[in-house]
Amino acid sequence: DALAAPVEFPALELSLTPDDHVAIALAGSTPGAETIVDTLVERLVDYGIGPKRIAVVTDDPRAAQRLREAEEDRGVIVETHDPSDEEQLCFAGLTKAERTLRVNRTLFEADVVLPITTEHPGDHAEDGPYDGLFPRFFDRETIDRMTRVRTLTSARARGGDYASARRNETDEAGWM
Repeated sequence: DALAAPVEFPALELSLTPDDHVAIALAGSTPGAETIVDTLVERLVDYGIGPKRIAVVTDDPRAAQRLREAEEDRGVIVETHDPSDEEQLCFAGLTKAERTLRVNRTLFEADVVLPITTEHPGDHAEDGPYDGLFPRFFDRETIDRMTRVRTLTSARARGGDYASARRNETDEAGWM
């Protein structure tokens, strides 16, 4: 259903061309990840995307290994995101606060990115559509900084300055 009627986006089948590179950004903690990826890859192939034009990027090495074993016959690329590996990162932009954002290169260069995560936009007032991607698939410095911000946010009342700053930076990174 999510592929046929995504929120604020046309049906995925109508949004793709056979030349597109599609990246699946998979949070390693996602329950049933292998089944979800398998089904998603099947649909993408049905929509005309060749398996070699599909990449799965996960932040969990164990999930990546299981997915490699499951997808190796099809030729789907499976990558473990390493936020410290400069070769995997590329410059996404400079924030208004003049912080450099470096994101996973595979996700950045894809024509379409499909985030699969346990984050649920809308569950909390401060949640947004990019919470499953940012900072998870960015550089080590950004992940560490945002982890500190989330810790401070949790320690203070919701709606404080830290929550607002986190939400703004997440949205800004998502648009980049």
